[in-house]
Amino acid sequence: MSHPTPEDPRASDRVAPFLRSIAVEIEERTRAIRGLEARIDALARKRRSNLGEIGRIEAELSVQRRELRMATEELQRLGWTVAEALPACFLHWDGEGDADLAYQLVRTGFHRRADDQAA
Repeated sequence: MSHPTPEDPRASDRVAPFLRSIAVEIEERTRAIRGLEARIDALARKRRSNLGEIGRIEAELSVQRRELRMATEELQRLGWTVAEALPACFLHWDGEGDADLAYQLVRTGFHRRADDQAA
């Protein structure tokens, strides 16, 4: 897949469906991780915690975290990163360390953000 540039918006728009797919996956896995962590905390607080159940949940938590890392690494291989401050927002970096493109998942689709919102 070619790396999009701000000078070629058509190329950057072609990558939007792929970015949307990864954004949804990251969002779903992040939500699953939070839910699993909450279940472990709730079971651990019980006097008679079920160690077998905690172990099963921890195994699922490990899988979710690994898959989340893999999705994030796929973005990085293509020159994108997840914006920590913005939910489901991906930044593309130019060769000088500046964000030159940003896409964010919103209810109506996955949209290119304006240049002044990229960083």
